[in-house]
Amino acid sequence: MATYRDDREALRARSDRLERELADAQSELRVKEVVISHADAEIERLRKKTGESPAPRSRSTSLMVLGGVTAAVVLSGAVFGFFTARRAPPPPFATSPPAQPADVVAAPPPDSLPTEAARTNLRFGATVISVKGRADVAVGASCEILVDTVNVAGRLSFEEVTFRCGKVELHRLTDRGGTISSMMSWAAGPAADDAQNRWVASYEDLGARSGDARAQAAFDSERQVGRVFTDGAAPTEVVLKIDRLGTVR
Repeated sequence: MATYRDDREALRARSDRLERELADAQSELRVKEVVISHADAEIERLRKKTGESPAPRSRSTSLMVLGGVTAAVVLSGAVFGFFTARRAPPPPFATSPPAQPADVVAAPPPDSLPTEAARTNLRFGATVISVKGRADVAVGASCEILVDTVNVAGRLSFEEVTFRCGKVELHRLTDRGGTISSMMSWAAGPAADDAQNRWVASYEDLGARSGDARAQAAFDSERQVGRVFTDGAAPTEVVLKIDRLGTVR
């Protein structure tokens, strides 16, 4: 009888321990699923931008680990049930209180996950090909477009964009004066056909301005064209031919 009772208690203790391990694994999985979901969404966005077809998804290690723990709990329960069904009921004995569920760890939102910012500063050479309404910039003048990018968890942003011809600044992203509405878009990345770490990029900052305080601007290095202009009573326009590949500066 003592052996039977010892075996039951050992199996019950093992079952309780595996149930706690399962609860811990489920809690950890919730956190990992948030990270994986965030990464999958960003990968899918980048694949769509590049025209790639979605890659087949492999089963995550965390899911396999959880499956193993779950199987162990189920197997333990089956063995426990079989063992008790084969024996006559023992005399009454004191039982330990049921195990309390493990504390659930709340999954952090994606924005709070630890990340590292990777910054890349680019320079695109340019030449003025036409000018309207400006005396400080001449056709044929050498210009440059300076682009400061930051990449956080695979999400690229432009921190600064400056159009400059000599000492004349045509447009600056962070100059917010005179803006009523602005349609912003940008993209950048290493050129697929270049092995010298040169980049292609595009940028648009367009929309209505309150007055002429801030120029609108757009460029596309793949098309090798850029434009900076102002509307209003005295409109201006500078059209640029831009180098297709920008250098890291």
